[in-house]
Amino acid sequence: MEDTYFDEDYNTRGIVELSDRGIVTIMDDTLVKFDGHGDFEWAIYINQSLSSSQYLHAYPDGGFAVIGNNSSTAGYLLKIMRMDNDGNIVWQRECNYWGPFLDTYRPSDVFMGSGNVLHIAGNIANAWPIDDRIEEYPFLVAFDEYGDTLFTKLVTEFPCLPKYSYGYYAIAETSAKEIVMISNQFNLFSHEATCRFFQFDSFGQLTGSVHLPEIDNQYHDLIRLNNDNYVTIGGSYSDDELLLCFNSEFQYIGHYQWPGNSIISNPRLFPHGNGFITIGHILDGFWLSYINTLIPVANDDFVLPFEKNLTVSPNPFNPSTTIEFSLTKPILTELFVYNIKGQLVKTLINQRLQSGIHKVNWDGKDDFNNLCASGIYFFKIKYNNKTVVQKATLLK
Repeated sequence: MEDTYFDEDYNTRGIVELSDRGIVTIMDDTLVKFDGHGDFEWAIYINQSLSSSQYLHAYPDGGFAVIGNNSSTAGYLLKIMRMDNDGNIVWQRECNYWGPFLDTYRPSDVFMGSGNVLHIAGNIANAWPIDDRIEEYPFLVAFDEYGDTLFTKLVTEFPCLPKYSYGYYAIAETSAKEIVMISNQFNLFSHEATCRFFQFDSFGQLTGSVHLPEIDNQYHDLIRLNNDNYVTIGGSYSDDELLLCFNSEFQYIGHYQWPGNSIISNPRLFPHGNGFITIGHILDGFWLSYINTLIPVANDDFVLPFEKNLTVSPNPFNPSTTIEFSLTKPILTELFVYNIKGQLVKTLINQRLQSGIHKVNWDGKDDFNNLCASGIYFFKIKYNNKTVVQKATLLK
């Protein structure tokens, strides 16, 4: 294999592996394909077809879809092209379902559901706000493998708040073959944000919604794990990007910070095996990680590994150890100890605590004052709709 070089800097947007093991990516306004050995095959200029090409998605039986929007006299319309492995157009659609007033489509995520159904989520608007008023809504559309529209859904049930805009969508399929979409509304002036989950049936009808006002994030990529929990990348205006975990009821149950508190730019998630792959750039290089271990706690609840706000010392310990954590405001706080089987061993705290640093001692006994066996134990703290877990080893 020979290396392939380009004499200009390109902004790559999306990459997919095709059924023939080839790789297709978007470099600025050009589709480029490499074969399974990394050798260049072809390049197609697509700016005349799509003024903004944002997403790629491969079909299992061959070919791929290019999704973006296209400038026209009717606005920025949704544009989808299905192409074969050689770059030939199989079909293309230019869509304006809710015009002429709502005419600016901004696709944000793509998901291939059961039966090769292509789902596209995003938002649609007429313009940026005038007099603090936004006519903007989330949308979800679905196409079969032949390009026929299966359903269109404009989510008018939850209009934007004053001075807010919808953005940053990510979608996945539930175990019941329904579609779940996470999105946020962000304030255009203060950059405050609020999170909402939407759930749709296979016909595109809205079947549920969960509002999480305390989660201040913008989202991309959403993966359902084998235990029906969901993982997404959330980047806050005030914090670095994190891996966020939600349970099957779309309640926030924990997060995972990048090792060493590294700042990851443009991270992405890809399902792999029983877990997922994270990929992105860090300050001093390139980040690639496979995560497949989640920590079991009570009631089949799962959270991702540990946050530094919860420490256990000494660790390992015998016969006792101290759990230390900090609170930024007075709040109801719960602190539990679980064994390796996820069984509740000891309730250490279940009360409202003041802000500041707190230290709690565990003497290695359960709620019935029995000495616990040696082994690994998990310390789970819950406060402000957040769950943090740390582990320690009891030695005898």
